[in-house]
Amino acid sequence: MKDANRKPSTRGQARLLRNALFFGICCLCLYLASIWQLHRFVAQSIENRNLSQAKWSLDQLSLLVPHSSEVSLLKARVNRLMGSLDEMHLNLSDAADYGASIELIAREKTLALAQTGQLLRSESILRRSLSKGSNDAAEICEALINGLLLNYRLGDAQQLLDAWEADAPSDPQPKYIRGQIAEQLGNNVAALDYYEAALASAPLREDILRRLFITFVSQHHYEKAEAVLSRIKSPPSGDVELGSAYAKYLAETGHSKESQSLLESLCEKQPDHREIKLLLAREYFQDGKSKQALSIIQSRLARNNADYEFRYLLAQVLTSEGNSEAKTHLEYVQRADEAFNKVRSALDQARESPQDADSRFSIGKNLMAFGFQKDGAGWLRSTLELSPMHREAHAMLAEYYDHEGLKTLSGHHREAIKRIDQVNNEKQPFTE
Repeated sequence: MKDANRKPSTRGQARLLRNALFFGICCLCLYLASIWQLHRFVAQSIENRNLSQAKWSLDQLSLLVPHSSEVSLLKARVNRLMGSLDEMHLNLSDAADYGASIELIAREKTLALAQTGQLLRSESILRRSLSKGSNDAAEICEALINGLLLNYRLGDAQQLLDAWEADAPSDPQPKYIRGQIAEQLGNNVAALDYYEAALASAPLREDILRRLFITFVSQHHYEKAEAVLSRIKSPPSGDVELGSAYAKYLAETGHSKESQSLLESLCEKQPDHREIKLLLAREYFQDGKSKQALSIIQSRLARNNADYEFRYLLAQVLTSEGNSEAKTHLEYVQRADEAFNKVRSALDQARESPQDADSRFSIGKNLMAFGFQKDGAGWLRSTLELSPMHREAHAMLAEYYDHEGLKTLSGHHREAIKRIDQVNNEKQPFTE
């Protein structure tokens, strides 16, 4: 009787064990499938240049696979592509703690240096990798080309683009970059051709769609712009550059109130964004809202009194009100125009003597002095390529990167200044 009573209990325990084992296997399969799916989302998002989606997927992946060097390296890569370099360095620090190889961490740092124009410390390393047939040649090419463009080495950038396209004719990225170059050079017709060719190879790339929309708006092709906008999934208010282009589109198609509302919303999200503030101030001025325009202009000039475009807009607003202070700002604009004449002269000198560091420094210094910080910084970086010990260029770039919140880059230039001062002090003769 005792044995008979035990058999059902044993069978019940076995059933429970089988059920528990089955449940555990299901949970494990679900866990592994979730990891695989998120990895796939990340890869697709990076390929489609939907970097915010890639970042979100990586955050979810971190919850499933904490302390992963692979995930930390992927986060660093995405943040680098987004230009979030301080976050990238934190990710690389985590990757090092979790056991990532020194080579992979160094590679990411070198790519970051290249794409931000710090070519003195990165170009030779990356070109050697290309010559050896690197597996990530496209990523290296893109980082180098970004750096070359930031340093106004257009010819070198074009040569690298030619080599990239020859090796990967179906890759849309070289065409997309050519479109950006053409747009920056003022050739919007060519830019549209390149963007459309890139989109044909990658119809889901929202970054290409955004650039097409922005370029169509700048060319006043509003029907084509509207057709492209209908294919963009992300809302215009979620992206500052897209949002500002959409605001222009609204204003120029007779929807001034909607345009101002959108710009006000963007200003609330990014109150320090220069271009959005400039657009909104212009909209207010054109709509007869001088007080609102003045409020934005004065807040901006309180931070950077040398901003040429804001000073010019201030002169326009004050002139419309018959304010005598307009004269002071018009005189400033006149001095700025004289400085830009010097820039044009220095540009001629730079074209005639490409190795002349002083002409490049003159361009950068004058542009920075009148509010064109990004362009000026590019010329200062190109100065350092020719003259790495140029103390003034290092000092101006350190201040620029501090203002942009890029502490890592400003730190590089401050360290360079220390080394230059040390060398100069060692050269000075001893005097009692």
